[in-house]
Amino acid sequence: MSKGGIASLMLGGPLTVGLLLGVAISVGLLISMCISNRVGAKVGCALATFQGYAIAVGGFYPSLAMLAWLSTWRSIFTNPGFWRWRWPQAVLALLCVEFLSIAWSPDKMLGVRDIIYSVPILFAGAAAYQISAKDPAFLQRCIALLVVGSAAEAFLVIVFRVLPSVESRFLHSAVARIFISGNVLDVLFIEGTKNNVLDPAKAGGVFVNANIASVFLGVCAIVAWQSGKDHASALLKAVAIFDWVAVFFTGSKAGAALAVAVPLALTLIRTRRLSHQFIITASLSCGIGAVGLVLLWDVLNRYQHASADTLATHLIIWHFAAVMVHEHPLLGLGFGGWDLHFPFYAANHGISKNYPPHNSLLIAWSQSGIAAVITGLWWMSTVYAAAFRGFRLGDRERALGVCLAGAFTWYLGEGFGENMGLLGEVHLTPMMGVLLGHLCARCDARETVNERIPETTRGSAPTSAIPAV
Repeated sequence: MSKGGIASLMLGGPLTVGLLLGVAISVGLLISMCISNRVGAKVGCALATFQGYAIAVGGFYPSLAMLAWLSTWRSIFTNPGFWRWRWPQAVLALLCVEFLSIAWSPDKMLGVRDIIYSVPILFAGAAAYQISAKDPAFLQRCIALLVVGSAAEAFLVIVFRVLPSVESRFLHSAVARIFISGNVLDVLFIEGTKNNVLDPAKAGGVFVNANIASVFLGVCAIVAWQSGKDHASALLKAVAIFDWVAVFFTGSKAGAALAVAVPLALTLIRTRRLSHQFIITASLSCGIGAVGLVLLWDVLNRYQHASADTLATHLIIWHFAAVMVHEHPLLGLGFGGWDLHFPFYAANHGISKNYPPHNSLLIAWSQSGIAAVITGLWWMSTVYAAAFRGFRLGDRERALGVCLAGAFTWYLGEGFGENMGLLGEVHLTPMMGVLLGHLCARCDARETVNERIPETTRGSAPTSAIPAV
């Protein structure tokens, strides 16, 4: 369907759009009945980087990756153990709050679309939980398939940063519509666009926002490194390093800072005690790092100025947000409300009228009010609670907990200065669901084993001596 056809359909009446979506959902449910969760998870992980956009349905561009995860919908009804964890409860509460806020939203279809794009985190989490409970090795292979695919994104980021003209030709080509939603590409080249890959100092690969590309690569790097260590895979470790290096080529300043801070923090977490060897290594590393900082002072100086300019713009945006919070504290502005109010403020401050809030919590408030902020904070706390629960169990669960904590910290850290929203975007949302579902299933399995061990036996042997399930 052409862009004009979509516009005329949307204007023709909500009933027509509703009927079209109803038919599409019905057909999808029938097809999904023939697809197992294992197939859905494998296809969803394999297409996590490339997505695979084909057709538009009522103005929506569902990718093959998203449809694969949606095909696992039955898993949310057959996993009572999954729903005993707090994080899916928090996600469901947040989605309910967003659904209610559609009632006072200027752009109701935007709200519907955002909710549909967020739902896969539950489907992916429930499917991963169910698969991991029965065959954790299969799910681990799916995760490995996901992170290996991210190497293609890393390669494109590096090429596009070195050769911006190649990136421009790619974005103008028909091939780009396979990897990037048509809704995004249709407005990408409009002046004042919200995305930044047209800047020669940025590169996004199959992403149109370099900052979100850096989050995807960073999360994949953490997951690939942990998977490579667990399974002694040189390939996954190489992918992790490649993804980590590519983060610096995206041009994301926050991504570059997190690429240094998060791995360092994870190293300290994994170090149960500070040995003499660790202190000596850290001291030598600091000395070498100091010399490197002196040699790269010019680069760091340019980075500092660029960061200061970015922060100045963000402060203007956040000042407007503070004014709006004071005026509309409870209900926010509704979906599409920010786009109606912000242009007048932006015109008086000499910045683009298309800037979003650039903060996950502010996005939640602007769309759905204070209730979304509260449930969003609950969601964040439940993810870390799941990670910390893994810390207390066996070595494998501890490793998964560290991996999840690092991935989620990177995801949140950049989200507080960008526009992913609390539940992320189409590439990241299912990935977080898979990591959470896998960890939750392993924790439940480990605790079940521990409960079956007599107290005297449990006290005579360390927990790490128990074979991993």
